[in-house]
Amino acid sequence: TAFAAPAAAAPAATAEGDDAAEDAPVEEKKVEAVVLKANLTIRLLGFDASKKINVIKEVRAMLGEGLKESKDKVEGAPCMLKKGVPRAEAEAQAEKLRAAGAEIALE
Repeated sequence: TAFAAPAAAAPAATAEGDDAAEDAPVEEKKVEAVVLKANLTIRLLGFDASKKINVIKEVRAMLGEGLKESKDKVEGAPCMLKKGVPRAEAEAQAEKLRAAGAEIALE
């Protein structure tokens, strides 16, 4: 009977090991799904007409362009504002633009 106990324990350990092995690929898939693009493109889809001046000011501040260039970009919506922006910076800029009245998409 002393020899039977370790034999009985071994299949239980194997079953637990199999469960852990089955869980590992699921966890890896979850991690892959969470991985997001590091750099994004900020696109201006449109804006609230009553807040056009505020949107132009934010676009100008974000791009460092002149007033005319910024106005032309805003009036030419939908358009790409900035490409290859780090995720954190893109989200912060998108929030500022949304607060100014712009409709923004991050791609």
